[in-house]
Amino acid sequence: MEELTVWSKGQTPLETLFLGFFLSPDDGKPYIAIDGIGDFSAEEGERLWGRFLKFNPIKSKVIQPSYDTYTSGYDGFAALPGNKVQAPMFWTKFDYETVKKSFDKWLAATAKAPTSALYYDFFPLDLMASVPVEATAFAQRTTVRLAMVGIYGFDEAWTLEANQALEDIRACVSSSSTEEARRSIGHLNHSGLSSMDASKKEMDAMGRRAFGPNYPRLQQVKRKYDPDMVFNRWFCVRPADE
Repeated sequence: MEELTVWSKGQTPLETLFLGFFLSPDDGKPYIAIDGIGDFSAEEGERLWGRFLKFNPIKSKVIQPSYDTYTSGYDGFAALPGNKVQAPMFWTKFDYETVKKSFDKWLAATAKAPTSALYYDFFPLDLMASVPVEATAFAQRTTVRLAMVGIYGFDEAWTLEANQALEDIRACVSSSSTEEARRSIGHLNHSGLSSMDASKKEMDAMGRRAFGPNYPRLQQVKRKYDPDMVFNRWFCVRPADE
């Protein structure tokens, strides 16, 4: 964690990193994965992420994947057996005590959900916050980071406990962070709202938070090109009223 903190203080807009906790499918022991990503050569990546080699990793490799390979990298989660629930958390403070408590709660859940995972992302916040609000439809520019927990591979009978474990980990990850982080909508596809099931009031409230002054115009565009909500996955803008 100290090395991650040192790296993050000098992080450039061309690099990001994921810190993940998983159980090995071979021996069932918990492992830490550090996935460093950058827009530069493999040689530069090896130099930058080589700082973590001093921890004697069991496996280490540097690759330059194609865009299609990278964007399909998480398709394997869909193939995991058993039931699955997942949820986002948002954080601003990366301290040992909070991360250790979150790790312990995740590890306890793996007794019933062995393919569960917990990861933290380190996207370059200053770069994202520097994009003018009027430059994109998405208007939120909060400086909070994302973490994700997935409780995977549990039996149907453990569903209630799985959802409780999910909420316990969510609360723990953000517990030492700012109020902004605990209340953040973060990534809209993880907002918890279904465009088809949520009420108009709920969708409008979320739309105004997410898209700010762009929201009315987006509703007009939706009404013109997709009035029947053919595109309705994740969080999606509802058409303007007649």
